[in-house]
This record gives sequence, C-alpha cells and structure tokens, in this order.
Amino acid sequence: KAEVEKRIRKAIRHLDLGFHILPVWGTRKDGTCRCPSGRNCSSKPGKHPVTEHGLKHGFKDATADPVKVTAFLKSGNNYGLVWPDGERIVFVLDVDGDGWEDELQRLQAEHGPLPPTKQTTTPHGGRHFFFEWPPEAGEHPSGNLFDFVTRWPEKGYVVGPGSRIGTVEYGDNEEAVAVLPLLWAQAALASKRSTGGSTRPRDEQRVPDGQRYDYLRDRARALYGQGLTGDDLEAAVWALYQTLCEPYDNEAT
Repeated sequence: KAEVEKRIRKAIRHLDLGFHILPVWGTRKDGTCRCPSGRNCSSKPGKHPVTEHGLKHGFKDATADPVKVTAFLKSGNNYGLVWPDGERIVFVLDVDGDGWEDELQRLQAEHGPLPPTKQTTTPHGGRHFFFEWPPEAGEHPSGNLFDFVTRWPEKGYVVGPGSRIGTVEYGDNEEAVAVLPLLWAQAALASKRSTGGSTRPRDEQRVPDGQRYDYLRDRARALYGQGLTGDDLEAAVWALYQTLCEPYDNEAT
C-alpha cells in the first residue's frame, strides 16, 4: 500500500539522520490498536512497542538496520524514533494540551527565540520539537524541561512521522535538528537546581516593586547577547514586560 511505502521511506530517512527505529503497533482506521489485545488494549493504541518475534526490550530494541526496519513496517505498523547513545545528545520537547503555544511564547520572551528545528505534528494537536543539547552547557539534566514532557535518549522514544493513529498522520517539517540555545540550557539547569527538579520558574514573574527596571534590563542584555537587536529586541522585552504580575511589596508574603 502507498501509505505503508511512504512510512517506510520516512523511517529510512530518519536512519540517515542518525536515529534508530523500533516498531510500535499501529491502529485500525477506527483507532483500535492492532496489537493482540485489540479493543481491550490497556496501553496507548498505536504507540506501544511490538514485543513479538524476539523484540522483548521495548525501545532498547531499536535498530539502525534498514533491512530490519523495512521488514518491521511492511506489516503496517507504526514506528518509534530513538536517539542512540553518543557524544551528541538529541532530545524531544513533547508539547500538548491547552495553552502550550502561549507558554512557549512566554518562554521565548524570557530566554530568547528558539531556532527553526525539526518538529513533528501529532494527531491530537501537539508537537514534538527536536533539539540537540549544547555540549558547552555540560551534562544535561534529567526529567522534564520547563514542565514540558521531555524525551531524553536514555528514557524513551516518540512516534515517528508517517505513523497514524486512526486516520490521522504524524506530520513533519523536514528541518534539521537545531542546537538548543545556550541561554535556554543554562536557564533549565539553574531552575533545576533552585526548584529541586522542576524547570517551571518559581514565581519568577513576580518581580518586587522597584526592581522591574533592573530585571528587564538584565533580560534585554541576555537577549542582545543571543543576537537579538532593534525592533526584535524591543518586541521581546515588551512581551516579557506583559508577562509580569502586578508589583508587590518586598515584605509581602
């Protein structure tokens, strides 16, 4: 079928990009899982690993062999993307649900614009943003970044483009994987240290009365250091200003 051949081509292209592939169960057109449990599947239909034919270890069975990948996918299954261990670390921000666009915009006003990068659209209105962790930032943190579900190479996989849930396909933009800006990486590491694991800023937008100018000046300097100038810099600082809560007294609790 043309749909299956298209999925195989997309999977092989991702092998060329450096990813490894694992087979995950597909779905029927009504959305029920093609695994042996069918309508009674207790996992996520169309997303959980195939554990038959010698595949017993989930995403750790991912392969870079195009012959195996082709054989897996000819049956009509979906596939997952895994980044292999190595010096280069590629991770995925898995964003979904209400308000993720606004939150991403707020973070860009705070830490600077994100570069164009590889991303996929999911059947439920979410996105997978692929980034390389900047080596100069040091060891990457564990867990989620900025309260977005984060798929690190050693922790799991995401469903690959061309896969389908019911009749809806995972799409992709065919961009190269960009390096996460250093300012974002540093903010993630600092927030992890200060919040004991979470990367959501702890009331970071509640700036005390009398300190707003210094706060916005420091953010403007950081954005300028990332290459933002002129109208773009002014717009970013203005967007950041609009995220600030009403000033509060230093002694308020």
